[in-house]
Amino acid sequence: MEKKIEELKSRLRNIDTKELLGWIATQFVTSVAEGEEASEASDIFNKTNLMSPQKQYLYLAGLLMSTSPSNIVPIQSITEYEEIENDLQKITATYYKGFLPSINEVASLSDVEKKHRLISAAAFISYFDMGDLRYEEQTEQLIDKLFSQFDNELLSITGLSTQDFLSFYHYVKEKVQESIDKPRQLKKSVFEKLYVEFSEESYNDLLKSSQEIYDSIDGLFSINISEIYQYFGDKKASTFINLFAIERKERNFKYYNDENPFVNQPLCKLGDVIFVAVPTFLLNAIYYKINDLLEQQTGKAASKFSKKKADRVEEMFLEQFKMIFGNKATYHQTVCEEKGTKEHDLLIEYKEFILIAEVKASKIREPFFNPEKGYKRIYDHFHSDRGIGGGYKQAIILKKLIEHNESITLYEQKISPFSITDIHKKTILPLVLTLNQFGQIAINTSPLLEKEEHEPYPWVCNLDDFENIIEIQRYLKKSPDDFINYIVWRISHHEQFMSFDELEIIEQYYCNPAFTSKIDVNATIMTTPFGPNLIDKIYFEKHGIPYDMPSDCVDSVNSIAKHNAFPFFNSSPIIHGANIPFFDPAQMPLTIPKRIGGKQPCPCGSGKKFKRCCKGKGIYD
Repeated sequence: MEKKIEELKSRLRNIDTKELLGWIATQFVTSVAEGEEASEASDIFNKTNLMSPQKQYLYLAGLLMSTSPSNIVPIQSITEYEEIENDLQKITATYYKGFLPSINEVASLSDVEKKHRLISAAAFISYFDMGDLRYEEQTEQLIDKLFSQFDNELLSITGLSTQDFLSFYHYVKEKVQESIDKPRQLKKSVFEKLYVEFSEESYNDLLKSSQEIYDSIDGLFSINISEIYQYFGDKKASTFINLFAIERKERNFKYYNDENPFVNQPLCKLGDVIFVAVPTFLLNAIYYKINDLLEQQTGKAASKFSKKKADRVEEMFLEQFKMIFGNKATYHQTVCEEKGTKEHDLLIEYKEFILIAEVKASKIREPFFNPEKGYKRIYDHFHSDRGIGGGYKQAIILKKLIEHNESITLYEQKISPFSITDIHKKTILPLVLTLNQFGQIAINTSPLLEKEEHEPYPWVCNLDDFENIIEIQRYLKKSPDDFINYIVWRISHHEQFMSFDELEIIEQYYCNPAFTSKIDVNATIMTTPFGPNLIDKIYFEKHGIPYDMPSDCVDSVNSIAKHNAFPFFNSSPIIHGANIPFFDPAQMPLTIPKRIGGKQPCPCGSGKKFKRCCKGKGIYD
C-alpha cells in the first residue's frame, strides 16, 4: 500500500495545485439547466468512477497539499484525471483487502476472526470511506444549536462567535458562486450585443470582453485574500485564514487514518488568493473545529461543555418526536427510576406503545486498520456508557422495571412523579439515538450487541437521519401510526439489514411494497445508496428544483444478499447462520460503470429515453 501511495504522491508533485483542485471542484458543482432534472446533475456517481467520491477526493486533496510541486506538466486530457482516480481505487481496494481477504483465504479464518474483520470493515466504510451524510442546512443548524450557547467560551478562545464562523462560511460560499456566475454573465452580455448589432464598435467590445472572460475563468473558485480582510477586518480575517487556509508543502500525510490537513483546512492559499474547491468542506471543517476547540478546554469548562452539549442533543431529538406525534403523545424527559437517581433520557407514551430512548452525543472512535485492534476499539466504545451498547443496556433496565409491574410510578425531571398503568397491554420499544453517524454498526447492532435472547433489538438512529425521516413522513403524508409500525417492523428485522444509513431502509419500506412482503427471514437484506433517492427529491423540490424518480419513488436499489447487490461483494461463506457477503478485493472492479443518465438513449435499443424505458427495472441500473 505504501508503495502505491508514494507513487501517487510522486505523480501529484508534477500537477498544478489549482488544476487538480479545480477538477475536484467541478465534480461537486450541481448545474441544473432550465427544464433539466436535478436527479442526474446532482448525482456525483454520474461524474466519476470512484466508489466513495467525497472521501476519496478529500483524501486526494490531502495528498496533493502534502507535496511540493516540481516540474509541473499541464494535464492534457480527462484520461489523466481518470488515471489518478484509478490509482485512488487501487489504494482503497488495498485497504479493504487488509480487513477482508479473498474468498480463498476465508477458509483459514475462524468464525470469530471473520466477525471481527467484518465489523472492522464496516467501521472503515462508515468512518473513513463514506463520511457524514447530511445536507449543509443540517450542518449549519447543528453548529448554531449546539455551539451558540458557548459563545462566551468561543470568544475567549478565538475572538469569534458561532455566527462569525457561519458568516465566514456564507461569505465564502457567495464569493465562490459569484466566481462561477461571472464568466457566464460576461459571455451572455457580449453575445447579446453582437446579436443585436454587429459593428466595429461591438467587435472591439468583444475583444476587450474576451480578456475579461478569460480573467474571470481564471478566477473560478477563487477569493482575493485582501477582500476577506476588507470585509471582516484584520483581526477576524487573520483568525479565519490561520484556522482554515493551508499552503501546499511536503507533509507526512499518507494514510486514510492520518490526520488529513485538507479536511481541517480546506481553503488553499495560492499567493494572494484563496482557492475554494468545495464550500461545504469549509462548513464541515468549521463544525469540527468549534467542537474540538470547546472539547480541548480544561477542567470544569470541558465537563460543562460535554454535559450541556448532551442536554442540547436530547432536546433536539425531543423536538423531532413532537413533530411526529404532536399532542397525541405524552413526553417525559430525564426520567428516574427513583426520585433523583437511576436516570434515563426520554420516555414517550403513544397509544399502546412506550418508547424508551437513550440519547448519546459521544464522538465516533475512528478504527485502526489492523482488524483485531480496530475491532477492540470499536467494541470498547460500543459497550461503554457513552456508546450504543451502553444506551441499549440502560433502555432494557428501564423496560424490565416497567413490564414487571401492572402499574408504576417514575419521576420526570428527576423529581416530578408520573404513573404508567395497564402495562400488560403495552409494547415497550427500546431506542438508541445518536448525535453522530455510526453507519452499518448502528444499522445492524447484532454482531456487537450483547442481549438476552427474548429481548428486542434496539432501533438506532442518528440525528441527521431522524430529521430527514420527519421530512419523508411529511412528504408522503404518513401518520404517527405509520412511524410506529415502521419502528416495530424495523426492530423485528433488525439483524437482517446491511445498509449505509436508515433512510435507504425507510424509503424502501414506504415506497416498495415488495420490499416488505418478500423478505426471507433467513436472508441478509442490503440496500445501496446509488441513484436517485427520496430524500434528495424532497430536498431539491423544497428548493424549487425538479427531481425525477420512478413513480413509486424507488430506484430498485434494494436486493436480498443472494442476488449479490454490491458489485464488490461475493455471497459465498455463511457466518453465524446469515448469508453475509464476503469481500474479495482480488475480484473487485477498480471502476464502477457510469450511471446511465435519464435523458440518454436506453441501452435496450428501443429508441426511447432511459428514464421512459428500462430505468428502475434493475436491468441497466
